[in-house]
Amino acid sequence: MIVNGSHLLFHCSQLVHGIGISCKGRAFKTVVHQTSAAHVMTTNTFTDVFPNALHVRWDDNDNELLVRTRYSELYECYAKWMQLNVQRSDMARLLYLHAYGGIYADMDYKITPQFKVELKRRDEHILIVRSPWLINEALQNSLMISRYANNVFYLDVARNIQTVFRFVNTGCTQSPACGLLRLFHSRITRNLVHI
Repeated sequence: MIVNGSHLLFHCSQLVHGIGISCKGRAFKTVVHQTSAAHVMTTNTFTDVFPNALHVRWDDNDNELLVRTRYSELYECYAKWMQLNVQRSDMARLLYLHAYGGIYADMDYKITPQFKVELKRRDEHILIVRSPWLINEALQNSLMISRYANNVFYLDVARNIQTVFRFVNTGCTQSPACGLLRLFHSRITRNLVHI
C-alpha cells in the first residue's frame, strides 16, 4: 500500500515495541519511506521487492508537518535556518526513521530481490549505505535503515545538525573565525542552489 506522509502522521499508529505500523486496518512490519518535491504515488523497485510493506511518500509539506508536529524543538532550525529544500529533506529523512523506523531510500534508488534477502541475513539495528566517494563523505543518506522506531541515533544526528546550524546562525558572534564560517556557509549554500 502507498500512502502520503500526512496520512501516516494523522491516520496510522505504531505497533507494539516500535516495530511496524497499523494503517487502514492492516499491520505492516516493513515501512519504506521515500521523498520527493510532490507526491509520487507510482510503483518502483521498492514496491516490487516489498509488496506487503507500507510505502510512505513524503513531500515538502508532509516533511514540514512532521517536524512541526512531532519535533517542535527542531522546527526553528528546519523552517528558519535551513535555506534549501535539500537541507530540510535531509533532516526529515532522519526523523522518518526515528519516528517510525523502516527503510529510507531515494526515489531513484534501485534494488533487486537480493536486497531483501541480504537485509534478512543482517541483524544490525542501523544500516547506512557507504559512500563510493570518500573525498567528502563516508556515508550517504540515500539509503538508511532503522529496524525499529525511536532509535535515538537518528534523533541525535538531527540534533547535531541543529547544533551546527544554530552556531552558524546565532552562536558565532565574537571571533574573526565566525565571519569566515558564515562566509563559507553562505557560499556553499549559494553554490548548491545553482547545481
